[in-house]
Amino acid sequence: MGLFQQALATYENNLDLVGEYEGDREPLAPVGHIVTNANLEVTIDKNGYFISVAERDSNLGKVIIPVTEKSASRTSGIAAHPLCDKVEYLTVMEGVANEKHQAFCEQLDAWRNSEWTDLKVEAVYQYISRQTLIPDLIKSGIVKIDKEGNVNKTCLDMLVIWRVLGAGDEPCVWKDIGLMKKYSCFAESIMKSKKEYCMVTGNYAKSANLHMRGVFSYKSQARLISSNDTDNFTYRGRFCTADEAMTVSYEASQKVHNALKWLITNQGVVIGKRSFLCWSPEGVKVPSLEKSVLDFFGIPDETSTEPSNYQKQLSDALWGYKTETKKLPASEVVIVEFDAAIPGRLAITAYREMATMDYFEHLVKWDQSCCWYFDLKEVIRAPSIESIVEFAYGNEQDRTGKGKIRIAEKVLKAQCDRLAHCRMGETFFPVDIVQSLEQRASSLIRYGRNTRRNLLSIACAVIRKYHIDHGGKEISMELDQMRCDRSYQFGRLLAVYEKIERDTYEQGTMREPSAIRLQSVYSRQPLHYAGELDRQMERAYFPRLKSNGIKIFYKNLIAQILEQIYESPKEEWNKPLGDTYLMGYYLQRKSLYSAKKNDEEVEG
Repeated sequence: MGLFQQALATYENNLDLVGEYEGDREPLAPVGHIVTNANLEVTIDKNGYFISVAERDSNLGKVIIPVTEKSASRTSGIAAHPLCDKVEYLTVMEGVANEKHQAFCEQLDAWRNSEWTDLKVEAVYQYISRQTLIPDLIKSGIVKIDKEGNVNKTCLDMLVIWRVLGAGDEPCVWKDIGLMKKYSCFAESIMKSKKEYCMVTGNYAKSANLHMRGVFSYKSQARLISSNDTDNFTYRGRFCTADEAMTVSYEASQKVHNALKWLITNQGVVIGKRSFLCWSPEGVKVPSLEKSVLDFFGIPDETSTEPSNYQKQLSDALWGYKTETKKLPASEVVIVEFDAAIPGRLAITAYREMATMDYFEHLVKWDQSCCWYFDLKEVIRAPSIESIVEFAYGNEQDRTGKGKIRIAEKVLKAQCDRLAHCRMGETFFPVDIVQSLEQRASSLIRYGRNTRRNLLSIACAVIRKYHIDHGGKEISMELDQMRCDRSYQFGRLLAVYEKIERDTYEQGTMREPSAIRLQSVYSRQPLHYAGELDRQMERAYFPRLKSNGIKIFYKNLIAQILEQIYESPKEEWNKPLGDTYLMGYYLQRKSLYSAKKNDEEVEG
């Protein structure tokens, strides 16, 4: 199946949700309707007499309104909505052409005179016919007039929705499902298009001449299916007639576009103005590519501070998900990426289908391998795809460490796309991203304190993931003092030198230790600069330590680390370090600070 077939299946599987409002989720619109923002709520009675008007709070969310095939895709031409529309369509103003108002009235009149009419439709028509909307808005203080008595024309863009009292149990037209069904039937009854073969359903039905725009809220002009242009012949050289390019029935087009808009708005993830969407047409809940598995289950970070506990939580999540999905019919996950290179065209940049359980297992496997300690609380989690790319290729906005990371949109989209495929189990982790993070994490002094903390954690998570992918060996998240890895041991040594110097600081000292200032050159010539740091420790910092016991502890620790380093071939001692030195540095530093914290608690 393709994207349109899966979207259509999703719509059919959720018919009970059509027209229903659920909390802050955007509703699924019926055929012949769209979901949009409204500005004004006008209340009238069943005879069409004005009662009140109020500006609609944006926090109340979007509303469902009926549309025609033409008005659903309107840009600048005249195409009136059937019932709820902008003020410019609902009234006549001096100095403003009335073609739009005339089109609205003719369309509404046709509906009220059909077999699918409704008391609310008749009431709105009677109110509009009296031409009192602008005076009512002025009296209510919604619209202002200037000294010359001219109306502020900015009100023309305000979209009006109706509340009709005494015309049924539900006064709000945007919530009246019965009214929605009546309009859907009316719209189909007046369609003039002929029955043609629908390439989505495989059946013959009335074809759509125009297709919806606005699947993306921030790409409101972009269309998945462009209208066939018979004037400029956009299909010339490929087909003889416009119909040969693609024929989709009106009903299928409406359902597909409304389903996609519903899915993207409620569960799509936007990264660099590219939308990533993962869903199950059968209705099985699945996590998005951007979200960690534990986040999906609502497990708080604070419960994951030990590697064994974190891995157990992931294993339990996998087992629980398997147990639940076994109770359901076989299902699959659809993964699709959308992008709009130009304002009017929406492209599908990637598409894949896979079994739901396979997809979930790939996410769990990623979270098990690409994880590290984060924040001051040292909680374990998997960094998001977006954060990995931002720290690998973005730039810090200020040195306080609190500023956002700025990154070029094109870079963010391209690299997130690569990592999305990696997280789905299609490829190994890209080496260039690992190298970029390693290079940046080897110059921590360039960044603010909060930024460097996140950068180092993300770098360690990615390095761990890379080695598991390419070497097949898991690197422990616990400090391994006996690890036969020269780079890892040199990283430990750097952490010890940093901690020794910091132990001599007065409270509030912000000076960077020599280990941080020399980190970049240390990573290229570790033995040489280890000697330089050792001489600084002996000369300036060992004498200033609080006790002789602490001095002996550090010297013994340095000796133990050097013993491990000297077990490697002598010609390698001063060669540039591998990426695992960052893991050794992090874990040794974590161990030293944890020991100090425990000592302080014992003394307290």
